[in-house]
Amino acid sequence: MNFTTTQLETAKTVWMILKQFGYNNISAAGVIGNLYAESSLNPNVNEHSGGGGYGLGQWTPKSNLYKQAAICGISNTEAETVRGQATIIAQGDKTGQWLVYGNPDYHPTVTKNQTLSAFKETVNLSAAAANFCAHWERPNVNYAHMSVRIDATNSIYQLLDGEDEDEMKLSDVKVAGVRANSLGSLKVFEDTILKKTPTGYGEVTGQTVKVGQEFKVFNVNNGYYLIGNDTWVSGEYCNFLPNPSLTVKMESLVNKVVVSIENPLPLYDDPSNPNAIVIGKINNQDKYKVVGEKYVGDRLYLNIGGWNAADFFNIYSAN
Repeated sequence: MNFTTTQLETAKTVWMILKQFGYNNISAAGVIGNLYAESSLNPNVNEHSGGGGYGLGQWTPKSNLYKQAAICGISNTEAETVRGQATIIAQGDKTGQWLVYGNPDYHPTVTKNQTLSAFKETVNLSAAAANFCAHWERPNVNYAHMSVRIDATNSIYQLLDGEDEDEMKLSDVKVAGVRANSLGSLKVFEDTILKKTPTGYGEVTGQTVKVGQEFKVFNVNNGYYLIGNDTWVSGEYCNFLPNPSLTVKMESLVNKVVVSIENPLPLYDDPSNPNAIVIGKINNQDKYKVVGEKYVGDRLYLNIGGWNAADFFNIYSAN
């Protein structure tokens, strides 16, 4: 099975996020194979038959996506992106989308009663495709197109199973779009759970870092280090090594040139409003100059004639 460049980039993003939530390579491939069958890996597609489905997983109606996003602490704006939807999909047990019961009529490899934790450890590719279909997607059995899901699962596994782990690990997640401008690096000396906010009482991400792991650091706040989008680790469990080439915090991105890493990427009128209005969309080929920037919480947003988070852009020097 052949994938377009955009589809493959989407698959890699989903794969990376699923791995952060404990999916193994086989179960991650099963998820992505289903998403290919549902939406051709397009996060903004509406159901072709007019049935009301939307996005990578074809949430029906679309409002279900926003409801699940709220449960995961994700804004409506982010819920329309690949990363936002992948993060929601990964937490199917939290959102209630994952049902323990799965209809065995979908495929002989369906496990009738399976938790999401058990699914994450799946060792058979066909079973991974069939069980995600049966427990998460749950389409009409007569129109499930299981062969497409299984074929896509096998193809994705062949393409991504051998990926260099350095390209897939958490430390490579972009923050503010500029990995080169990290404030330094850290090395974990005691296993610890990651937080979504820099506070001891903050909501956990569901991820754990292990002794010996190393990460780039993009911000420091309240004794916590930012190592990924909304991903903080306490300084009590790691050693921080500052970047000697930096004497100040990350430079302003105003007047920098940016290119979207999403296609299309919506632009909003107000980044601080969870119900912001879409005022336009851009593709991942055109260049735009940054005319404004501001933080909403700990997340940086850029204005290029409309707003979106900086981590959805590659940043270049002004030309």
